[in-house]
This record gives sequence, structure tokens and C-alpha cells, in this order.
Amino acid sequence: AEVIESSGNELAKSRPEHREVEELRVEEAEYHKAYRQATVWNEQNCIMKAIVVLAAILMVGSCEFFFLFGSSYCFRPFTVSGKISDPFESMGLNGDWLNIVRAPMGWAALAVFGVAVCLHIIFERVFTHMTSESFILSDSE
Repeated sequence: AEVIESSGNELAKSRPEHREVEELRVEEAEYHKAYRQATVWNEQNCIMKAIVVLAAILMVGSCEFFFLFGSSYCFRPFTVSGKISDPFESMGLNGDWLNIVRAPMGWAALAVFGVAVCLHIIFERVFTHMTSESFILSDSE
């Protein structure tokens, strides 16, 4: 801390050995600017808006289902110290680790959550691709 206080201004100056990092910082800032421009809500088509809204609704809905209706509808009680091979009555999973999920509610809630994650990944990948394209185009100009 003493070195920063006494020599902070000197240490903050640009040096030739910092040039590559500084260039990467500028490029990174330009990429983030292009991403923000690509993801402006009013600029999106209806499909992309629907994807991100549906992903959010499904994600929140599946989480609300877990919490509102209780995890007992979705999952069997099991502890870290429990044994998978023990019967249900002894807080085990009857020899099958998949038994921790209760059918059909647990699988349905997990499926809804999985669909939400997939939609979010699609949204993110599309905008990353769009950003990369606009970033490459702006670099070539």
C-alpha cells in the first residue's frame, strides 16, 4: 500500500511493456460496446424477444414451483450422509440415484428448467455471434 501511495502516479503511466495489454483492453471495450448495441431491446425482432422472455418466465416459473409447492413434490429427502442403497424408509434412494427425483412433478419441473436454460443459451449464442460479426465488420472498415 505504501508503494502505491508514494509511486502510484508513476506506476499508472503507460509503458512499452504494457502496450499489448492496453490494446487488448481497448479491443475488449469495443467488443462490449458492440454487444450492448446488438442487445438493445427496441432493436430486437419479435422472435428474439420471445425467446428471452419465455426463457425468463420458464426459469422463474420452475424455481417458483420448487419453492411454492415445496421440494417434497419434486425430490425425495436425502442427505449427504445417506446411502443410495438404503430403502426409502431409511432416507435412502432404493439403490438408484435417479430416485431422488419424484415422478412426474420433479421431472416436469426439471424439464421446464432445462428448456429455459436452452433458450437462454440460444439467446446468448445468437447475440455473441451477431456481436462478433459486427465487431469483425467494424474492424475491416
